Amino acid sequence: MSEQPLSQDIGATKINIPPEYLEKINLQIKEALETAKGLIEETQESMSQKKKVFAALNNPEFIEWATNRGQELFTSQDENPDSIKNNLAREIASKALRWPE
Repeated sequence: MSEQPLSQDIGATKINIPPEYLEKINLQIKEALETAKGLIEETQESMSQKKKVFAALNNPEFIEWATNRGQELFTSQDENPDSIKNNLAREIASKALRWPE
């Protein structure tokens, strides 16, 4: 039995993502989350604010948002994957600072 590609809804477009590519995307997203943690650690935010932000980074809803956003970016842009990952990390850090909105 051959593996079927996973279907992922992105906006109004349904695309098929091969499982091995989805695995690579999810690894890039995990690395972006780790990079975002590093970016937040370097900020001048108070320790209580940083604790709130790190709680957001561990919140299942936030992780789901980051995963969906990462999958959207990695499947819709032709940029260098490292560039996408760095942009995603900055976006994650920015959103975590405002979480919950």
